[in-house]
Amino acid sequence: MVAESFVHETVLREEAVERLAPRDGGVYVDASVGGGGHSEHLLERSAPGGRVLGLDRDERALRASSARLARFGERARLLRGDAGAWASALGALHEEAPDRWPAKVDGLLFDAGVSSPQLDEASRGFSLRQDGPLDMRMGEGVPSLAERLAVVSAQQLATWLRDYGEVPRAGRLASGLLEAFHAGKIGSTGDLARWVAERWPRGVRFGGGHPAAQVFQALRIAVNDELGQLESLLTGATNAVAPGGRVVVISFHSLEDRLVKQTMSTWTASPAALRGVPLRDGERQAPWRWVARRVRPSDAECARNPRARSAVLRAVERVRAEVG
Repeated sequence: MVAESFVHETVLREEAVERLAPRDGGVYVDASVGGGGHSEHLLERSAPGGRVLGLDRDERALRASSARLARFGERARLLRGDAGAWASALGALHEEAPDRWPAKVDGLLFDAGVSSPQLDEASRGFSLRQDGPLDMRMGEGVPSLAERLAVVSAQQLATWLRDYGEVPRAGRLASGLLEAFHAGKIGSTGDLARWVAERWPRGVRFGGGHPAAQVFQALRIAVNDELGQLESLLTGATNAVAPGGRVVVISFHSLEDRLVKQTMSTWTASPAALRGVPLRDGERQAPWRWVARRVRPSDAECARNPRARSAVLRAVERVRAEVG
């Protein structure tokens, strides 16, 4: 079966769905449906009338989740698309069927992690330890890593390495990497991993268990515009999550988590900018409240699924609509 070829263990499954507080008749968005683990639990918890709109860039993930969620029938609607475009996708569904898909939802879930099939299959180009093409795309329709390296400047590449991977001496590494790529010395992920390992600055510590881990992370984020997608996803929540609705985000590295934390902290802050403006009592409170500031996987989950160890969940609830 197709579903069996896309095996991914859902991270923080219970914790994420619990923070969404699903109810019968609620409408929810899973902006990274993957293999369907979170959506399946959401649909179970919101039975018999809850609905889920699931999006993913990866066609294989959509086939797997479609098989997994088939038993829920029309309660599950799956579309291929970027997480950052979830509000637009919801808007299109609302125009198509306003009685089934409201303009605002009761919950938004985003799991920012890379799925196990993407990491484990050498042909996807994510793996540090298996040789594969210079791809790293989570979905089709965007340039591969090789296509980006063919046109990117050393300055831009250095910015990616520094900002997305916190790579030391990024300028020197970027110049050398592009020179080697254009000379045909880096034609696969294995070539890239070896090249970085051989040239990693002596005495400089590296994270991730391999000298090239930070470089691979930076390139993957750039290829897939991961931070841009996350920012767009959060922006969409300010307009398309109803009062009483919740936003739950699971991130896996500090750059993502910092963006989520800062954004949610802004949402939950008192509206200081409105001081001196005549407001009713209910308008003086922040438009959002914290539901979960920081949730980590249990020791048992990390033992079962080591890739869950870096996961951080944060959640907020919309208290009221924005003022003015």
